Amino acid sequence: MMQLEISSLAEHPGFLDILCEWHHIQWGYLYPNGGSIDKRSKRMQTHLTDDFIPSTFIAFNDNNIYGSAAIVECDMLDRTCYTPWIASVFVHENFRSKNVGRKLISHLLSECIIHKIPCIYLYTPDKQEFYKHFGFEVIEERNYMNTMVSIMKKIIFTI
Repeated sequence: MMQLEISSLAEHPGFLDILCEWHHIQWGYLYPNGGSIDKRSKRMQTHLTDDFIPSTFIAFNDNNIYGSAAIVECDMLDRTCYTPWIASVFVHENFRSKNVGRKLISHLLSECIIHKIPCIYLYTPDKQEFYKHFGFEVIEERNYMNTMVSIMKKIIFTI
């Protein structure tokens, strides 16, 4: 069993460049007009503070990184009524099906409780079943950047 640490990217900024590259390869097609590794890096640099939103958490051990999950104010510019969002959930292909993604999401949801975030949103083209295991429910299906996606919501606690 692989031993992983989950920590804020702000505590390990040396992983920023590789994450930007991975994220660009994975999701660059969603931003054909505004997507470059440099622009992604500039956006992700805002995650290198002590603020909870935005922040990125990474799964790593020793000097190896395996994946990431972020929390952002909004991940769809035309759905600003939904906030905050889980975004950039990524596990390197060599480490998928090894519970890395589950550990990242569990950690992020625990952080939401600590920071008193009552509900959280995300969108996904194809991982609905994965997120349903955490209690997320589909609230909307739509075409986003020429890709069919599900917007999902999880109530963490009621106010």
